[in-house]
Amino acid sequence: MKRILALILALMMIIPFASCTGTEEPAITTEAPATDPITDPVTEPVTEPPVTDCAHTYTEEITVKAKALSDGQKTLTCSACGNITTEVIPATKTLKVLAIGNSFSSDATEYLWDIAKSGGVEKIIIGNLYIGGCTLATHWTNINGNKGAYTYYKNTNGKWTSTASYTVENALKGEEWDIVTVQQASGSSGVESTYAPLSKILAYVAEKEPNADIYWHLTWAYQGNSTHSSFPTYGSNQMKMYEMILKALDSKVKTQPSIVGIIPSGTAVQNLRSSYIGDTITRDGYHMSYDYGRYTVALTWFAYLTGGDVDKVTWLPASYKSVLEPHLPAMREAVKGAIAKPYEVTEVKAAKPAGSVELNSDEDIFKSLGKNMADYTLLDWPREVQSYYDSTKGFGLTSKANSSASNIPNFISSVQLTKENLPNGSIIIVDEGYKYRPEGWINETTKNTSSTRPGNTSARYTETSDAWWGNFTIRAFNLSASSARAMSESDISHLRIYLPKSANPVPPTKEPGMPSIGDTIPEQPSVSGSADDAAAFRSLGLDIANYTAIDWVLEVEAYYNSRNTIEIYNHTTSTASNVPNFIASPLMTKEDLPVGTVIIVDEGYQYRPEGWIDENTKNSSSSRPGNVATPIVQVTEDWWGNWTIRAFNLSATVARKMLPEDAVHLRIYVPKK
Repeated sequence: MKRILALILALMMIIPFASCTGTEEPAITTEAPATDPITDPVTEPVTEPPVTDCAHTYTEEITVKAKALSDGQKTLTCSACGNITTEVIPATKTLKVLAIGNSFSSDATEYLWDIAKSGGVEKIIIGNLYIGGCTLATHWTNINGNKGAYTYYKNTNGKWTSTASYTVENALKGEEWDIVTVQQASGSSGVESTYAPLSKILAYVAEKEPNADIYWHLTWAYQGNSTHSSFPTYGSNQMKMYEMILKALDSKVKTQPSIVGIIPSGTAVQNLRSSYIGDTITRDGYHMSYDYGRYTVALTWFAYLTGGDVDKVTWLPASYKSVLEPHLPAMREAVKGAIAKPYEVTEVKAAKPAGSVELNSDEDIFKSLGKNMADYTLLDWPREVQSYYDSTKGFGLTSKANSSASNIPNFISSVQLTKENLPNGSIIIVDEGYKYRPEGWINETTKNTSSTRPGNTSARYTETSDAWWGNFTIRAFNLSASSARAMSESDISHLRIYLPKSANPVPPTKEPGMPSIGDTIPEQPSVSGSADDAAAFRSLGLDIANYTAIDWVLEVEAYYNSRNTIEIYNHTTSTASNVPNFIASPLMTKEDLPVGTVIIVDEGYQYRPEGWIDENTKNSSSSRPGNVATPIVQVTEDWWGNWTIRAFNLSATVARKMLPEDAVHLRIYVPKK
């Protein structure tokens, strides 16, 4: 008992002693006590060692090369810690490109300087090493022998200069080129066996200009009705040629590691052909036209080489501005499609501008150029029928009087002209089915080479300028048909040259006996006889004086098809793409075309003498009459056969749009009653 009492007493003494340091007991809280970040020690465990900075040692790799108008990118990788970062390479604003080419590179680069400037490029140098029709094999021969075989065209300020007898080496050394382009001659572009020299050319360029990127220029297929001597290599088929060019590209060009890009000009051209503009963008069946063709190809070069936006390019060549401006959406769409899909055709769906002018007459052409035809006077240009100039041989005229050349009959020559006779701003118009070579001489004693001699052109119209004259002080014209044939005085009217009255042109000197253009231009599309027709009648033992020429023309850009009922196809009744290729006659009975009637058609033209048994009976494909190009036919009972109604579709032997003046090439003579 005493022990228990002693324990209780001891506890009572301890309790007051434990609480003697304060007057209140501490409050109870669930929050963690505050800590002083400076004096209180860190009690949480450290799981990672402290990070120390790496003195990065980066290696650079350009993953996207900067172009004139598009930024590039480089990747930096640290060799010590593996850190990877990227940096933007600013657009260079510079385009320095040298083409090792031929006339197709001339087409591609003619407008490139101005387009690039308009698109935002600040420093521009364009060079073009030109030999007409130059193949890879010839390029390599010239390079290997360091031959001064080129005409070197260069543009540093919007104006072209030319220097003869240039070497590839000198051109490469002349600038620090960013880009060098290479291409095959058009006729060989789809022939794989012709590409053997390419690797040697590329190696040479890489050695001489190691900092330049090498691009391949993918050229275009010929126009569908082209008469180029190489077109049969491709079956004279445009799409086959395009596909063969792409096949050669795959097997011979894309396999070359030094080629960094392929400029898809050929695809842009093919795209544009799919538009309402159609297959009409060459000046002679293979070279680009001065309007749609050259502009589209240069725009393709600009877009591909600079990364620029074609919609921001507003420059247009002054001579063709009013023609091109309404059609910019179609050309831009063609280029964008080629950039997006460079190896396949993308249909251009841009709508034809409302109110577009069809160039059916000279007045239409003047209106399209924003000019008044009344402000111009017609040049009396002809010199001699069945003669021509060859500026590679000299200044003189080649004719039957001094040469036995077999092709003399195929040309009509003009008088020789100076700038006083043919001032800047003159308008040259040539009809479809014809072409001309605008010969040129620096002076009377200097001959051209094959590369400096002007080429043939079938461009519908051309406006002369300082660029057109170039270094020439004298020019002349050789007019010929697109398909080789003998020319006559009646062909003179298919080349017309209009001079601006404001320039006070000086009439050229003409000798007595020279033909005059004023005597040959038909006033209307009605048909009149030809001096040669009398001889044709005599060959049949007939006298043309006993016959009357009938005015057979009903409608231009129209035709019949006797596999269907009697109906005319024109722009009102049909959307067929070939409607423009024909001139239709009225329907005719035997009373209109009696037995003995004589039908004459000129070379380069054909007609289909459609026939129907009655108004309700159709022909089969085997019974439909075929096209006729026989120069003279006399109507007989066999010619009429079972038919009671006949009509004519006149067309050119090489498919093209027909014009009112083409009607004179079919003449129908009926016996006088």
